Formats: sequence, structure tokens, C-alpha cells
Amino acid sequence: MHILDFALWYRSLGWSCIPMLMTDKKPAVRWKKYQQTQASETTIRGWFARGTTFGMAVVFGEVSGGLASRDFDTESTYLEWRHKHLDLAESLPTVKTHRGFHIYFRVKAGCVAEIRTYLGKPPGTGAIDFGDGELRADVGCYSVLPPSRHPKGSIYKWIVEPYEDLPLLDPMDAGFLDTINVTERNRENRGER
Repeated sequence: MHILDFALWYRSLGWSCIPMLMTDKKPAVRWKKYQQTQASETTIRGWFARGTTFGMAVVFGEVSGGLASRDFDTESTYLEWRHKHLDLAESLPTVKTHRGFHIYFRVKAGCVAEIRTYLGKPPGTGAIDFGDGELRADVGCYSVLPPSRHPKGSIYKWIVEPYEDLPLLDPMDAGFLDTINVTERNRENRGER
């Protein structure tokens, strides 16, 4: 499939996608608008026409139906989670990235604020850094999607493909915070090292 075919497929799933400049993994367009409204099919066709050098990313949050992702930056932390949650690992859409994995699911409104409180982080938006990766579920978050090419040459690939009606999960119940040391994180956030 060509990148345009992927972009149209993601749009059919209800995902808000944007083109990416893959040299630095940054949006190729002003993307604030696409945090609230999905691009039209005509716009997508223009961005991803044959011959384009763009990669692609999905914008998280309500614009994509509550879509979220747990980004595991290393294979070892992903495998640790997978071992404990094999049923989810085999069913949730999963991308193999240059150095780790992205797991896709949906979250209920307000759950990201609860996680920020649980971790002792200040209120806000954007990705929540766990040290071994991030939770991306809020306004201002995106992740690169297949078939984009990483700046170092590898191709993002689905190992479990996305589908309609992704499950609504609580990231804590799904074990996505199990690989971090919450006590140490709370100390760091309060400046108590």
C-alpha cells in the first residue's frame, strides 16, 4: 500500500492524521487545527499524493475518538509488559518503531488527569513521560504511523493492525504504568532526590 492508502484507511477509522517531516519527526503543516478537526479527504489526498516525501502521524485525543498510545522506548520494557498482559498485547494495535513499540487504545475523558495526579505531576496537557516511554492521549500529542520511515532508515510497521471500535482502557488497569517506579517518580516531581 502507498502512504495515501494508509492515510485514507486511518481516516476511515476516525483518526486525525497529519503529514510529517521525518528528518526531525515534526509536523509538515500547522497542525493546531487538526487537534480539533480532521483533515478532509481532499486535503489528505493533497498531502500524500504519489511522490510525496512526507511521513505521517496520528493526533491523539477527542479528535481521534479518544485515541491514546503507550510508547515503549525499549524492547525490554515492552516485553516486560507483554509478558504480564499477553491478552492485550495480542489484541491491541501495535507498531514496531525504530527502538521500541507503540500500543494503541482508547481512553475515557479525564483519565489522563487522574494519571497525572497519581504520578504527582502538575495538571496540564501533552505526553506524560514515564522514563521508559510516554503515554500520549491528550491535546498536543501525536505519534508517527506506518509506513513512515524513521530518520535512521527503519520503517514503522504494524505487528497488530488497527481496527474499528478499539477498546476503552484505563492505562493503569492495562498495566501501562507497571514498568515505572511510581514512588521514585513522585519524589522527583516534588524535588526530593
